Amino acid sequence: MMTITQLRTFLATTRHMSFSRAADELHLTQPAVSAQIVALENSIKTKLFERMGKKISLTDAGRVTAVAAEDILRRIDEFQAQLADLTELMKSPPA
Repeated sequence: MMTITQLRTFLATTRHMSFSRAADELHLTQPAVSAQIVALENSIKTKLFERMGKKISLTDAGRVTAVAAEDILRRIDEFQAQLADLTELMKSPPA
């Protein structure tokens, strides 16, 4: 099953088109980023990147996954913000 961490790692990798630069951004090692990407690919049973030596490019499935991952993470952020707002409202004394 894919995880939020895998999606975040995938998006960082797509932003930089580099496992090493994604690792720097996420404060992880390059092998940890590679492992997250492989786990995501295994989870969805498709390759997300074409690997050509040190260069990578998105596959068609990678492009579709990037759009979906951005939407999923945006919706999670919105959900967390709504819950935080609700929590604040519940803490406020009645007027």
